[in-house]
Amino acid sequence: MAQFQHMNDTKVDSPIVTVTGSTVNLKVIPGAKEALPTITASPVTVAKVMNVKPHVRADFSTFELLAVAKGSATLVATDATKKNVTGPIDITVEDPVSLPSDATDEGLLARLFIAEVPSPEDKRYNLADAKTSMIWMRVVVENRLKKPDVKWASAGAKSLQDVIRAPVQFEGFPSYPTLIKRIRDLIADTISIANNGNDTRRAEYKAFVDAALEVAAMKSVTDPSPKGLFWWMTSGMGTPGNDAEVFMRKLGNTFFSPK
Repeated sequence: MAQFQHMNDTKVDSPIVTVTGSTVNLKVIPGAKEALPTITASPVTVAKVMNVKPHVRADFSTFELLAVAKGSATLVATDATKKNVTGPIDITVEDPVSLPSDATDEGLLARLFIAEVPSPEDKRYNLADAKTSMIWMRVVVENRLKKPDVKWASAGAKSLQDVIRAPVQFEGFPSYPTLIKRIRDLIADTISIANNGNDTRRAEYKAFVDAALEVAAMKSVTDPSPKGLFWWMTSGMGTPGNDAEVFMRKLGNTFFSPK
C-alpha cells in the first residue's frame, strides 16, 4: 500500500496542520509493484497539490502542498482507476499569527514577552513556564507603572511604554517602537517559524506566540508575590540591588521583590 511521507522519510500522520500561504514538502511512496499514484487535495480552495515530480527510478514522487485558505481539506493518492491507494489525510489550514500594532499596549507587551522569554529552542523551555514568565513580566511592568520610583527606573512614567523604554532596563526597547536589530530579528524569526507549515518546530512556536498574545490581551494579571514583583534579571546578570530579594526563577529569568 502506498504511503505519504515527509522528506525525512517519516510517515505523514493525520491531520497535517499548516498555515495559509505556507507550503509543505512531501512525497508519496507506492506499494510493491504499484505505479506512481496521482496526488490530489480537495477542496482546492483550501489546499492544492503543486509541483509533482515523479522519481521513477527511485520509485516515489515529491510534491508541494500549498495552504490556500483557512479551512479543512483532504489529501489522497489514487491509482489509474481512481481508487484510493493511500489517504485520506486530513488537512487543517490555520490563519497566520501576527502581532498587534506596535502602537498598542498589547503589541508592546507581546513583543517584550517574545524578546525576553526563552523560546522553544531553549533546552529549559516548556510552555507552562513560558506563559507564567510572561504573566510575571507583565506584573513587573504594571507594578512599575502603578508605583513609579527611581528604584525600578519608572520615576515619572505615565504609560507602559514609558516603563519599558526606560534606559538600561529592557534590552533593545529604549527607542521603542524602533527595536535594535537583534531583537527585531528574533521577533521576526519567531513569527516566521510559527507561520511555516514546512517547519517541524511550527506547532511549538505557534503555541509560544499564542501565549504571548493571550497574556498581552488579558484584562488583568495577578501578582504572585505578597511584596510585589518589580524586577526580573537574566540568570548570571546579578541582582537589581541591595533592596531586592529573589522571588523565584523561571526559564533563565530571576524575578525579584523588594525586601
